[in-house]
Amino acid sequence: MKKCFLLLICAAGGLLFPSLCRAEMKGSVTPSFSTGIKSQTDAIEERDLSGNFWFYKYGLSGTLKPDNKLSLKAGYEKYFKDFSGVNISDVNTCAYKAGIDYILFDDKEKSLKTGLGFKLRNKRYKDSPSLSYDQYRAQADINCKFSENYSLDLSAGINDYEYIKNNSSDVTKTYIKFSPEARFFDKMLEISASYRMRWLDYKNNSKDKSENVYSGTAILNLDNPFMHKIKANAETGKENTQDTEDREDSLRYQHDKWDIATYYKFGKNFKTQLEYGQKQRDYISDNNNYKNWYIKNKSNFKILKNKYLDVDFSPEYEYKDTHFSKINSKSYVKNKIAAGMSFSKRENWSFDPEFIFTDYDYEAGSASNQKT
Repeated sequence: MKKCFLLLICAAGGLLFPSLCRAEMKGSVTPSFSTGIKSQTDAIEERDLSGNFWFYKYGLSGTLKPDNKLSLKAGYEKYFKDFSGVNISDVNTCAYKAGIDYILFDDKEKSLKTGLGFKLRNKRYKDSPSLSYDQYRAQADINCKFSENYSLDLSAGINDYEYIKNNSSDVTKTYIKFSPEARFFDKMLEISASYRMRWLDYKNNSKDKSENVYSGTAILNLDNPFMHKIKANAETGKENTQDTEDREDSLRYQHDKWDIATYYKFGKNFKTQLEYGQKQRDYISDNNNYKNWYIKNKSNFKILKNKYLDVDFSPEYEYKDTHFSKINSKSYVKNKIAAGMSFSKRENWSFDPEFIFTDYDYEAGSASNQKT
């Protein structure tokens, strides 16, 4: 897989080299950095009941545009997690990305756009080398716009995981995805859907599987100065934690989730949204099955906007009730309060500090209530 991956990148570079030589380059470079302490339960419902990890993440991404049709992208990211005081190995991850987008044609109503993306990720566990692996991913995309109201996205790719020590866990995942979108009643109603089929080919060939995911979204744009939009989402299918979440295991699961959100505007400087949703997850070979419901509110206040500086204040509140059917002691009620500021100068730079307070109230019999 490593040789095939390198050949693909070299072939793409060879095809692009002539156009790069005669092009007038335009591009941008964006650095990023974040650090802090997170609770293990902060973003994943079924994490261990207690314990935090310290992390830092930094990266650099760039875009190069030789002309109006061709766009080249590349990036690097390093992500380190320190699980001090928790029985989990520290993790060091390096990711390298490259991409090519090309517009075959584009007019007011019809267009055809293509893209290629490549990713190499090296994930290393300090005290558990058998869990360390290299991930190779390649994906091709086609976006077809048939008219102002109808479009179709097609994508296909391969996602290969090669373990450093435990070769029997090697798995190659190939997938295709179809995503149609339509607009009705002068764009008042927008409907989109997607279907993704993925095939899992394990090295030992004894447990090959397939995973399907179906999803749909409906947006109602209202000509109303108060409530200007209603959005609903639904999704069902089989997934794997290795592909969907920032975590240190690989578990297959069946999931169902849906949510509905309403969006409001009060003048030019204040907007807010209210969201309600439900989620259920049943693992194929694990006891952490759960279901939950939540309600969330996000707001944005425009404090300052001029040619020198934009300043925004963004408060957020979330209430979530999660129940584990097989391990009741993990069930909890979560209250989260967040407040963020954004200082920016248009597209030149931005600085976004944020304060987050989270309280987890577990079922009686658990000693894991925590505040972060």
